[in-house]
Amino acid sequence: MQSTLTSKSQATIPKEVREHLGIAPGDTVKYFNLPDGRTYILPVRPAASVRGVLKGKSKRKTPVSTEEMSSAIKKSAVKRYLRSNK
Repeated sequence: MQSTLTSKSQATIPKEVREHLGIAPGDTVKYFNLPDGRTYILPVRPAASVRGVLKGKSKRKTPVSTEEMSSAIKKSAVKRYLRSNK
């Protein structure tokens, strides 16, 4: 897929990409530039959209650290990515 830049340096996001990201007119996206030259585009979601991601009651007696949360989020994101590319 590809897009052409207008004279104002704007591009239309192809329908297939919009549908894959679940974005519509008025939604916000964020761009991530990687050192190897790749750029990723992700939808910006409200915090409420992650409600219910952590299911069940924890058996832990101590709170989860920020590092543990980040690690769990990364693992979940990788699993979701791998499932979506099958």
